[in-house]
Amino acid sequence: MAHDHGHDHGHNHHSPETPKVPKYWHTMDKEWGPEQAQKITLGISTPPMQDQLQSIQARIKQGATAVELGFIGTGKGSAGQGAFTPGTVGVPEREAIRDIAKVNDVTISSVHASMKIQGLAGFGSQGFNEAKRAQDMEEVKRTIDFAGDVTNGGAIVVHTGEFPYSVREKHGKTPFKTKEGKPIEFTEGYSIAQQSPRYLVDMNSGKIMSTITPDFKTAGLERDDGKWIQKPKNYNDFVKMAQENIANKEQTMENKKGYMERWRNRTNDKQFTDDDYDKQFTDDDYKNTYGDPGWVALQWQNDQGVTQDTASQSYYKNRYEEGKKNLKLLKAQLKANETLYKKEGVLVPGSQAERVIENAKQSIIRVERDVETDEQLLKRHELSDAQRWEQLDNIRPIEVYGINKTSESIAELAIDAAGTTRDKNLKNPLFVAPENLWDGNYGAHPEDLKKIIVDSRKKAVEFMTKDKIEMNGKEIDNPFKEKVKKSLGHIPSESEAKKLAENHIKATFDIGHANIWKKYFSGDEKEFNSWLGHEVDKLTKDGIIGHVHVSDNFGYNDEHLPPGYGNAPIKEFLAHMQESGFEKEFIVEPAHHDVGALISGMEHLQMPVYRINNQTESWTSPTRSYFGQTYVPGFVTPSYLPSATGEQGPMVWSGLPLE
Repeated sequence: MAHDHGHDHGHNHHSPETPKVPKYWHTMDKEWGPEQAQKITLGISTPPMQDQLQSIQARIKQGATAVELGFIGTGKGSAGQGAFTPGTVGVPEREAIRDIAKVNDVTISSVHASMKIQGLAGFGSQGFNEAKRAQDMEEVKRTIDFAGDVTNGGAIVVHTGEFPYSVREKHGKTPFKTKEGKPIEFTEGYSIAQQSPRYLVDMNSGKIMSTITPDFKTAGLERDDGKWIQKPKNYNDFVKMAQENIANKEQTMENKKGYMERWRNRTNDKQFTDDDYDKQFTDDDYKNTYGDPGWVALQWQNDQGVTQDTASQSYYKNRYEEGKKNLKLLKAQLKANETLYKKEGVLVPGSQAERVIENAKQSIIRVERDVETDEQLLKRHELSDAQRWEQLDNIRPIEVYGINKTSESIAELAIDAAGTTRDKNLKNPLFVAPENLWDGNYGAHPEDLKKIIVDSRKKAVEFMTKDKIEMNGKEIDNPFKEKVKKSLGHIPSESEAKKLAENHIKATFDIGHANIWKKYFSGDEKEFNSWLGHEVDKLTKDGIIGHVHVSDNFGYNDEHLPPGYGNAPIKEFLAHMQESGFEKEFIVEPAHHDVGALISGMEHLQMPVYRINNQTESWTSPTRSYFGQTYVPGFVTPSYLPSATGEQGPMVWSGLPLE
């Protein structure tokens, strides 16, 4: 199969000054293309909506040397409806898949958990939900079990997309930077940018709330020269307040301790101490909370509610205190009158003295009722104030809560992967491999992907080594100790646990998904490629990437075009990966092009293609050729086409048809 591999296929123009000699490439040439291509192994994924045994057989016949299996169904599968799951593949089929791959020397490099899973934080239409998180983890767990039966180790791919976020708010304030350090501005349509909210989450319920947007405006009360005045506030004011919080952490925390002291006094919560409050905020937690304009805006609104409550609270408190004084006075007067009238013997039915006593008793009843009402109103205001602070204390930016849930899920699944690797005596470790998905959801940006991996590895080390761990904001006895013993046979040391975490938690990097960031990039294509290459270099340097997906698009949506059909910097990306020492397979994810995407990928990368057969090569062999066809090519010049009467038009000097 002969392709143009970058050599000069010049033509002889019969110029005496610069004679040109035709030059042709053949399989014996050494300089066929980039040296990197000789080291690349391109694999291909199977259709997730089809039977995986039949699919791997088809891929082997199509010439694939590496394959990624995958599923699309969740829960109870339905092969008849194309909703295949690991549960729809029985033991004999699993054995057949493993044997077929082994006999044909084909690597099953990875297994993709259900495509319907988007993140492992448990996020759904109603916010974060622990039941959904458990369900998604179960899908990945049975994918791990399946991979243990059919592979020799490799990636367990699962989509990210942990929770929604505003792309502008997350990345719009920080310019892209090329490898050379050149800043490139973030670009986004004005209407979209103005509607991008900050998201917060209630850690107790998992409910999501959106707060301020860039066009947010309001007004509030502030003290100025001892007076309360109304001042306007906008989005940038809260951004500035958040920046000041980060710059003045110690002072901010002292102020919060004052708030908490008042809260404890009002709620009689004596068990909650300043030390407890300090423990809630690590440096990252503080930065992501007090440094988040959305959370700062909620805190400010909470302060405004307390401020506006103060006047009415003071009013009812004064009334309550005044009522208690009046009540005490009335009771004293009643007692004095009763004593006086009884002593003088004038307290007789129907007398003036009796009416005075009765009126005094009625007054006491009315004042007691008023005092009780004022006390209830005062307590309600105090309780409302305390509830505001309690609610604020349980609210975090969505990133703080979501990433923590994601890292807990991946850490637990990594322990399962380590156990399966050990139990099945696999040659290579199975590893949980979160994949960067699309913009607008956490995990899409290279920085997001890195944080997911780093935090998950840290969490896995905690799960494997600590006696006490923090979950849902509380310190508890480590519930994973027995699972670790069962999976590994022992409790590892911290250094061993770190190594295990690195081996069983790695990222899947999809170059097609990464290319979608191009639509936010105001620089040219060369600068975008430099930025993306720099991001990939950082990921490989830190040992983040363990698996790679390859597809193409035009930088807007995940179209899954064959490599070379769009504008994703695939060649540059693969060069970066090889320079970093990555030696695994690169998996092409085809769509409607099916195996054609693999062939196009080989062509795009100028890879050498070999085959063995016993037949003579023909002009019809090259892909998409028109030689030797039984029909006239559609691009033949009209003057060479047969006329309606069948007469042949003018011919070239050789007498042969132009085609």
